[in-house]
Parts: sequence; structure tokens; C-alpha cells
Amino acid sequence: MALTLVILRPFSEEKKDIGWISLECPGGSFVVGPDHRPLVNILAPESTLTYTVKGHEETLEVSEDGGLVHVFDNQVILFLN
Repeated sequence: MALTLVILRPFSEEKKDIGWISLECPGGSFVVGPDHRPLVNILAPESTLTYTVKGHEETLEVSEDGGLVHVFDNQVILFLN
């Protein structure tokens, strides 16, 4: 089973099927995989998120403004600038 990663920015939306994602928050980092429990958290400013697409690792930079993450129902929604 895969996760759906949704990246929302002020004027764009991107969706990808991913295997897992590693997130950095002010309290530490953690990995979200399929069937993860629901959560809402703040993303650490200027952090790097790592996730897999078809077994290949990709990264995403979070701006100095940080962002939010909402996990529910096998979806990871990132709110970024």
C-alpha cells in the first residue's frame, strides 16, 4: 500500500504516490508510512524532507518560513510557501 503525498503551495498543487516520508519538526524527526495514525504538526524551517517514489529517494527543501503537515487516511498533505 502506498501513501499519497500532496504538496500545496499558494498557487500550485502537486500529488505523488510515495512509499514513506521522513519529516523534520521542531521536536525532532520521524517517518510516516502506510496506515500511520492521523496527525498535524509544524515542519521545521529550512529542513529537508526525504521520501521514496517507486523505491527511489527524493528530497524536498522546506523554506525558512517552515510549513505544516497533515497526515490522515494514507495521505500526507504538506502546506508550504
